[in-house]
Amino acid sequence: MPAVFLRLIALCLSGGLLFFSLSPSFAASFSPAPDRHDQVLIDMATAYGQNDRRKLTHLLPQAKGHALEPWAAYWELKVRLGDAPEREIKDFLRQYEGTYQEDRLRNDWLLLLGQRQDWTSFEREWALYRMHDDKEVECYASWLNSSQKKFEGTSSQEEFIRRTWLNQRSSDEGCTYAFEQLLLAKRVNALDAWRKARSMVEIGRKPPARDALHMVSGQSMAKLDELMANPQRFLQQRAASMGKETPEWVALALIKLAANDHQLALKQMNTLKLVKSLNSEQLEWVWAVIARQAAMSFDPKAVVYFESTGLGQGLSDELLAWKVRAALRSEDGPRWPMVESAVQAMSPNAQKDPAWVYWRARALMAKQPASTTTLPQALMALQSIAGHHGFYEQLALEELGQKITLPARPAPPTPAEMDAVKNNLGFQRAVHAIRLGIRQEGVKEWNYTAGLVDAQGKRGRMTDREKQAAAQWACEMEIWDRCISSTERTSQYDVNHQIGRAHV
Repeated sequence: MPAVFLRLIALCLSGGLLFFSLSPSFAASFSPAPDRHDQVLIDMATAYGQNDRRKLTHLLPQAKGHALEPWAAYWELKVRLGDAPEREIKDFLRQYEGTYQEDRLRNDWLLLLGQRQDWTSFEREWALYRMHDDKEVECYASWLNSSQKKFEGTSSQEEFIRRTWLNQRSSDEGCTYAFEQLLLAKRVNALDAWRKARSMVEIGRKPPARDALHMVSGQSMAKLDELMANPQRFLQQRAASMGKETPEWVALALIKLAANDHQLALKQMNTLKLVKSLNSEQLEWVWAVIARQAAMSFDPKAVVYFESTGLGQGLSDELLAWKVRAALRSEDGPRWPMVESAVQAMSPNAQKDPAWVYWRARALMAKQPASTTTLPQALMALQSIAGHHGFYEQLALEELGQKITLPARPAPPTPAEMDAVKNNLGFQRAVHAIRLGIRQEGVKEWNYTAGLVDAQGKRGRMTDREKQAAAQWACEMEIWDRCISSTERTSQYDVNHQIGRAHV
């Protein structure tokens, strides 16, 4: 298919791989040996990674006046933030106002204030917070707002907490606290906690599974350890004790067993008497995990197993995504009704993904007999994603009968636009950190400057032209990951130039 072929080419090129002609002399001069002042920052970065408070405090005065001084000050304060007086924290925020380090420390402080339930201070700092990229902080804020309004008219915030907590794969105090408070206020369903436990047991994440089970199960968590270590033995022991086990724990064990060995889980589903205690919702989840594991092994029976999951209501987005894949790979042709029901059962955010928009549209178009509503719905869905940037976006164009062409070449950044980027202190610090090998911090500051604030360091976004200039500067310096990342943040990029310049 022409769109697929073109996309394969575009995927190689559109990431900005060899975007601009480069100056070899510039690249050669990019990584000079660090001087003694740079070495102080390198040593502080190492000490921070080792949580060496004493060394950080000792070295901090020597970082005075260095381009990366904000990082030095941040590291030194961050390792002792829990013990630092509020006055010192506020002094730091004032001294480094407008920098990434100011907002990063405020993020850390908001987490601490949430843990301490100091909601007055939390609200004050939240109003000044720019980054908004920490789900844990966002959960604290959403719960606070919802509780202050006595849970009236705040359903979107409660749904944010619910969805965020369900999707997290690590233990998280902020979202766990917020979800538990909503559960106590009867604003969410206990079934969600069991579903979270199932998802985490399935992928072997014990701490978040324990967090969820603490909310809804009065059982000892030693039971979870036993189940995770050997789910088959867990089931056999419960079967031998005349079925004295709650259905939810039986479902958890079957899910873990299916994740380890779906064929063994199938055998248990057919022979284990405890299975009869499961309700339809629990059975559907177990079958979905069995089917997902079968689909990952390219077992043609996966689609048959997925048929036992009904419409898939309540299943995780990941399980539903595998249901779509299994339906599309069916040996007797795509199972379009299964595709449609699986996408419809996904969360609202997942349904917006171009892949699932496209496949749901195809499922609507395949309906027989076609109704007067399904075809217009399908066309509207395809039109909503059709474009030149993206695999499914291009397939949507082709499905609509439109020609797929290379995007128009944008005007290159002007000298003034390039100077503005090169004089941006956030970008300068990011480049300096990357040059010294303090890459993680450099990348974070680059991303913050390029994507989370405007050119003045205030909450907002850089313009598309500013992002293009940032991408070009990164490419010129051969910082390829930032070159590619910054390019992808723009709405336009020079694919024509890439094709002309690219070489392998």
